[in-house]
Amino acid sequence: MWPELRELFVRDLQQLIAELEAYPDDTSVWRVRGHIVNPAGTLALHLIGNLSQFVGADLGGVPFERDREAEFARWDVPRAELIAGLREVSARVVAALDGLDEARLDEGSA
Repeated sequence: MWPELRELFVRDLQQLIAELEAYPDDTSVWRVRGHIVNPAGTLALHLIGNLSQFVGADLGGVPFERDREAEFARWDVPRAELIAGLREVSARVVAALDGLDEARLDEGSA
């Protein structure tokens, strides 16, 4: 199951990177409209923090100190920084999942 999860994470993180690259400029990544209260930049920061903590640290044992509050408080982070963070977390997820064995799945279902 880990290889399948690995491929899904990598695919979806790549898609998110492509979506961020499709924005016309850095400012538009942080624009909110209508009922949207969390812009794409906030979602990217939150995803980076969440995956770094849950997959990287909790499952993979890779040290990570999460600042969840900053994930929602930071604004105007350049797209290049968001994309670099997504690439880094993608590598962290791959390393964590590649280091796990199938027996680890049973730990969560007991």
